[in-house]
Amino acid sequence: MSHELQDMKVLVVGVANDHSIAWGCASAMAQAGAGLAMTWLNDKARPHVEPLARQVGARVIVTSRDEAKLAQAR
Repeated sequence: MSHELQDMKVLVVGVANDHSIAWGCASAMAQAGAGLAMTWLNDKARPHVEPLARQVGARVIVTSRDEAKLAQAR
């Protein structure tokens, strides 16, 4: 693992599944040492995105419309 993005925090949006360009970006940024947060658009996307977020160690995983969780993340 490289550490080019060490100590950087990144919000990743647009991941729909493991074939998404956003997923490729998230995976590469995690490998470069970035801390990730990820969102998903709706409940239909959640079962596809949540396991991916865990795979890269995303600390905050929230739906883009869950105001209570967004407030906690701040």
